Amino acid sequence: MEIGDRIRIARNSKGWTQKELAAKAGIATTSLQQYEYFKRQPTIEQLQKIADALDVPFITLLANQSDIYKMSRFVIRDWLYALDYRVEGANGDMGLWLIDVSSDTAHEITDEQLTALENSIRDYTKFQVHDLLKKSEGITMREYGKLIGRDDEDDENKRDYGNPTEEKW
Repeated sequence: MEIGDRIRIARNSKGWTQKELAAKAGIATTSLQQYEYFKRQPTIEQLQKIADALDVPFITLLANQSDIYKMSRFVIRDWLYALDYRVEGANGDMGLWLIDVSSDTAHEITDEQLTALENSIRDYTKFQVHDLLKKSEGITMREYGKLIGRDDEDDENKRDYGNPTEEKW
C-alpha cells in the first residue's frame, strides 16, 4: 500500500471529499488528487498537514502497519542494546532469546513478552516526555529557527531536526 492509498483510506473513513480534506489541510485540491492517484509524492510538510487535518499520526500515512512494527522492533532492540541486552532469533525454530550480556546468560522469551516490553518502554517514555514538557515554556518553531540561526525562507534547512541516531545526539 502506498502513501496515496493511506491518505485516501483515512479521508474516506472521515467521510470527506478530496476538496474538504485539502481545505482542512491547507493544500491545493489538485495536489491531494495527485497524491492519491500516485502522480506525485507529498513533501514531509504537506504530509504532516494532511495527517494533522485527518487527526492521525504522521507515521500511519508514511508507513504501513508492518513497517511500523518493524521500526518499533529496531527501537526496542536499540534500547536493550544500550542497557547491555541483546535480542536474537525471530520466533522461528530457534525461538526468540534475550541475552543478558552482564551476566552472560540467555533467556527464551515470547513475541508477546517482547511486545509488552516495547509497549511499556513507549508508554513510560511518552509519560516522561509529557512531564518534561509541562515543566518548561515552549517556543514556536519559527522562534526556535531564529534562535539557532536558520533563515525561515531557506527551504533547504526548514524543519530539518537531524537524525537522532547520528553521533551528535
